[in-house]
Amino acid sequence: MGKYNNLTRFAKKACQTDVVTKWEKLIRAKVVPEPPFWTAIKAAPPYRRPFNHGGVLKEITFPEDKLMKLYMKRNPEWKEEVYKRHRRAAESDERTRGDLFVTQWQKYMDSGLQQEEAYSKVDSEFRAMEGKSRDKKLQEEADLIVKGKHPRFEAWLREEDKYVQEAYDLHRETWEAEHRAARIADDMRKEQEALVASEVQQEKAKKPLTRRQYVAKKVAEKEAADAAKAAEDNS
Repeated sequence: MGKYNNLTRFAKKACQTDVVTKWEKLIRAKVVPEPPFWTAIKAAPPYRRPFNHGGVLKEITFPEDKLMKLYMKRNPEWKEEVYKRHRRAAESDERTRGDLFVTQWQKYMDSGLQQEEAYSKVDSEFRAMEGKSRDKKLQEEADLIVKGKHPRFEAWLREEDKYVQEAYDLHRETWEAEHRAARIADDMRKEQEALVASEVQQEKAKKPLTRRQYVAKKVAEKEAADAAKAAEDNS
């Protein structure tokens, strides 16, 4: 039973079996139909990987690995470098400062320079190149400032216009709300006065007329009738 439960022995035995040969026997015996890609499989059979390679894999190292460790130790700002791995960066050969530095360092060492001498040379070259690039960038920014087209200025102007528009909208909405409230209050006051006046009239109508009020009412009615009759006679 031991030989059947021992997975290592079983794996070694299975590894000795060729997959192509096994399938060829099955196809010849007509156990399985021949697949359409069988000719391609026979022309380029799959690589038969062993289950146990029999040792520890050797670590692959390059001469630049040691120099990169020294570069990272002497330049702590390497952590801010962006390592680009997308296709466009590979096509345009966009590499980090550390990668370019170490590559040039190794070239100088291959040409015969000592390690520290090559490092000093590469460091001075990079500092000079970066200084020129920095000066050029500052000059370009100064030219944009003189022309009034600096990106920061344009951003500030856009932000200022945004705040001015927001303040104007807030002032307009506040003014409209205040006047709307004033109009509503005035309308409510007029409605209240009209309601009070109507109530007063209703109260007066309910009270009986005094003798003086009755005589004044009859006199007014007679004068109105006389004026109407006179107007009719004249016509």
